[in-house]
Amino acid sequence: MGVLQSSSEPTVEIPINIFLNRVVKSEHRVEFTHIDSYNHLNAGRYVEFLINHRFTAPETCFGFKAMELSREKSVGFYISSLNINYKRPALLGHTIEIGSWFNEFSPSQFKVKFIFADKEKRRKLADGNLMVAVVDVKTGYPTQVPDSFPSVFDEAHILSLETSEEFQSSVK
Repeated sequence: MGVLQSSSEPTVEIPINIFLNRVVKSEHRVEFTHIDSYNHLNAGRYVEFLINHRFTAPETCFGFKAMELSREKSVGFYISSLNINYKRPALLGHTIEIGSWFNEFSPSQFKVKFIFADKEKRRKLADGNLMVAVVDVKTGYPTQVPDSFPSVFDEAHILSLETSEEFQSSVK
């Protein structure tokens, strides 16, 4: 995994197809304030963890800074739908690994698939997908998915990341 560089680092434009099915990962520990009365990770926290993951993991792994892109090119990324399939409970003290990847692109949106896994046991806790609409932040209307994303890393780094198939096969 690459080390995050400052925004003053030069960026290169990486074609979006290079990012397809390349997994970005992050870890989250289930704390007391995250659980419900059954000692399970609260459903709302899954959403919170996922949204935080989708902004921090691409920055760390891809060198892609969504907030900078939004400011510089007036492009916003808005979740239009979210589906989570719960498989097993995440409990207090568990360390969760979230892996996600761009699964498909269409003209003004893209689909991201994700898995929540127990980091230690490599067991799937939840999976799902989210649809992200690409919007011109000045007009509020849908706009084209960019042809490329700026990155502080080169294509070789992106292509060296685990594929969705490899990640999925590592989780039971």
